[in-house]
Amino acid sequence: VGTQLDAFPHQTIGEEGYNCVRIPAISSRGGFTEMGVDTVGTILTRGILVDIAALRGVPTLPDDYEITVADIEAALQRQSLRIEEGDAIIIHTGWGLLWG
Repeated sequence: VGTQLDAFPHQTIGEEGYNCVRIPAISSRGGFTEMGVDTVGTILTRGILVDIAALRGVPTLPDDYEITVADIEAALQRQSLRIEEGDAIIIHTGWGLLWG
């Protein structure tokens, strides 16, 4: 989705995150005090760009478009790619064209 790796504290329901942790309890001005990506370490793996926007023939998917498993499978076939264990997957929606 951009230039960051989202961590568990970014996935919330109300004020609770992963494993029912209260987000205000682990938030600080400098970041999260628990479950931050600062402890992940180096990640080196193959990256796969699955281009759903190109599959649908548009520069940017509509904001109400729901990407399905069939979309991903069709895009992989169209691009002659296969997802393998350990791959990092990036799904291209075209929304990056709206930045700035």
